[in-house]
Amino acid sequence: MNNCDNNNYNLNNEIKLYIRRHINKYPKMETIDVYKLIYQAAYLTGHLINNQAYDYLLKECLKKHVDLVHNELYEYITSDVARVNLHEYIKEYDIKDLFELFKKSSENNYSDRFLDYVKIAKDMLVCDNRIIDYLVTDGEVNKTIPSHSLIYKSNYLPSYRLVKAELLNINLRLNKLQKYIDSIKDKKIIALEGRCGSGKTSITKMLKGVTIIHIDDFFDETQKDRLNYDLVIELLNKVKNKQYHDKVTYKAFNCREWKYEQKEVILENVIIFEGVYSYSEEIRDYFDNLIYFVVSKEEQLKRLSKRESEKYLEKYLNIWIPREEEYYRSFDFISKADILI
Repeated sequence: MNNCDNNNYNLNNEIKLYIRRHINKYPKMETIDVYKLIYQAAYLTGHLINNQAYDYLLKECLKKHVDLVHNELYEYITSDVARVNLHEYIKEYDIKDLFELFKKSSENNYSDRFLDYVKIAKDMLVCDNRIIDYLVTDGEVNKTIPSHSLIYKSNYLPSYRLVKAELLNINLRLNKLQKYIDSIKDKKIIALEGRCGSGKTSITKMLKGVTIIHIDDFFDETQKDRLNYDLVIELLNKVKNKQYHDKVTYKAFNCREWKYEQKEVILENVIIFEGVYSYSEEIRDYFDNLIYFVVSKEEQLKRLSKRESEKYLEKYLNIWIPREEEYYRSFDFISKADILI
């Protein structure tokens, strides 16, 4: 058992949050649609990629679809698997690239999680469990690949391909986030959350038309709490009362120098407080929206292992990640976030 397992992080239980998110977003989901989601989360494509797969993909891209407001570039169904929406993707990217991601994602799956996913879905009481029992008999899954219900198809026009989340590159993730930012027309103060290694800092520094304030500036180890909430609230009130392109100064804690220093930002209409604990209960009411960055435990460990020295990796595994996991269990970030990146 590795260190991430020791953080009391229940990977299988996370499926509950994704089911809840999809039901909130697609309220006409029927039992077969819930079943399809957990089936795809475990088996992905559920079949081998054959010679006709690319031709079928091209034909599907040629179908006329109404642009739906909720149609994002991609949607997570777990922290490991995403649905890439075809008619958003082909507006800017080469369909051949998506096919390669789709093909690579089909090479292995998470089938060992399937029965756990089934149990969790049944325990949620969000679908007709008799249908689930018919589809999964004595622990054996019906090998027929499930299709979306007619009501789901007619209301939501699903057209996507399954891709492992680890293959969603920084360009795709930035694109989705930037479009979300560009869609905001009025002044908004936004919390941007996500586990360490989820790509928050790397992606947000490339955003345009936003003011970024790093919550790490308020980590003060001389304080009892993780953050100096008095200073965060002071800054939030300043930001709330200022106008577009006003300057705001604030005190930031420099942990290397062990002292406070002045920082200054110029306010755009979208002001993002970025970092773990930015949506803490103590300051949650100050925010208009919540952005949550997704990363699987395996991918998190891989990224941290690449970027951190052995000394700091040990601190992440034994101190900082367990603290984060305790925090992320305190609130349903996955289903409550306005957007998942």
